[in-house]
Amino acid sequence: PKKRNTMEKECMSFELTQNDEECLSSVFFEFSDGYFACCRNIFEDDIIYYEMNDQANSSYSNDCQYCIDNNSIRFDFTELVSNELKCDTVLTIRYKMSELEKDTLNKCLTEIFSCI
Repeated sequence: PKKRNTMEKECMSFELTQNDEECLSSVFFEFSDGYFACCRNIFEDDIIYYEMNDQANSSYSNDCQYCIDNNSIRFDFTELVSNELKCDTVLTIRYKMSELEKDTLNKCLTEIFSCI
């Protein structure tokens, strides 16, 4: 199997939105040198939107998986998505969050990825 390239980022700040008044669920992670966001309108869209550092580096795709462990989240992208985002096929984001924030992160991602 081909070795997957991993990009590791340290999160400086984050914003978690769960099903706001526009039915949007999103996660936004800010790094010292950019950001990563993913979101979905949970009533209108059945595909997930990703953005890395710039709107030019974005992708609509359901070919992605995520995995949360204690203080990080890992996104696994297909080659196509990673090319569109101009990042590696694996993106690991390390963060410091309270239990409540982790719970919110989990709920947001569950909603965003519920279309897969």
